[in-house]
Parts: sequence; C-alpha cells; structure tokens
Amino acid sequence: MSRENLFITVDGIDRCGKSTLVSKLKDLFWGSETFSLPKRRQVGVKGVSKARYPSGRLIDLYLKKHLFLSPNEVSILMLSNLVESQEELSEMLQTKTVICDRYVLSNKAYDMARGLTPRERNLLKPDFQFLILASPDECSKRKGYGEEALESLKFQRKVDAAFRKLSKEDNVHILEGNEDEILSQARKILNK
Repeated sequence: MSRENLFITVDGIDRCGKSTLVSKLKDLFWGSETFSLPKRRQVGVKGVSKARYPSGRLIDLYLKKHLFLSPNEVSILMLSNLVESQEELSEMLQTKTVICDRYVLSNKAYDMARGLTPRERNLLKPDFQFLILASPDECSKRKGYGEEALESLKFQRKVDAAFRKLSKEDNVHILEGNEDEILSQARKILNK
C-alpha cells in the first residue's frame, strides 16, 4: 500500500466481520491505527479517558442491557459519540492511516432501522467506506450473538435493509463473501 494517511471505514451489521477486516487491513498498513466506534469503555484506544467520550459510558450501559433508552435517545448518543471523536481522529490522521470499525454509515443505517431520519453532521469524510454485506441469519449464528441490546435477528434484518439502501451512496464500496474474499476485494479497491 503506497498511499499515506488514509481514513478507511468499515461498516455492516453486527457480527458480519468488521473487526476481522479492520485487523487484517491494519496489517497491510504498517504504522496504521485502528479506531472503534462507539467509544464505550472508560479507557479506550490510546488511553482515551472517559471524560473525553462521555456519551460512551451511556452507550456501553445501553448495549450491555443495563440501561433502557428510547430509539431517539440512542440515536442522539451515537451521533454525540461520533462528534466527540472528531478531534482525536483528525489528530491521528496527521501522522498515520486510520482504519475505523463503524462510522457514519452505521449511524445512518441504525437510525433508519429504528424508523428515524438519519441525523447529518459535518464530520470527517473517509477516503474509503467499506460496507460488508452479509446475511443477518448467518451472522446470528456467530459466537456471542445476542449479548448486546441491538443483536436481535428481527432488528438486524432492518439494519441490513437500511445498509443495502445506503450502499448506493458515493464512495461506498460493497464487500461480500468469506473472510479471504472480503480482504481480497478491499485490497483491490485500495490499490486502484
């Protein structure tokens, strides 16, 4: 990979292989940094303190099923988390390629699945947006499925339908297949 300081995002339904692809892409870009959203833990990537991402604590409680939130509240928190991340992402992009596990496309798809109009903000634009399309039924068979609040087959089918609508947006690159096929497709796109 010859390009420097790219901003690459990977989106898709829960358990579709986003984190796996992010890890494999990191291996292709020496010195790159991965960034996962939402920022949930008290201490996250590069020692980010909980004060820097206050929305993340609530998101974590919600996803672990310890806090009930309305669809609108979840949407606002997720967008807040994206906005809170912009300064750190911008700083990271000054010196390295950043590969992000979930970004704006996920926020839009999950809002649409909740029956909400996606909220738009002026956020950093990715150089490459990868969207992994996978069967919700197949993803539901993967280890750990159902542990988080949004991991129900009925809801993930709605998210999948929203992603498929969003797949027609500019700069969205569709990836489908097994792990090796998805990585191969991503490499071809990045090498163009």
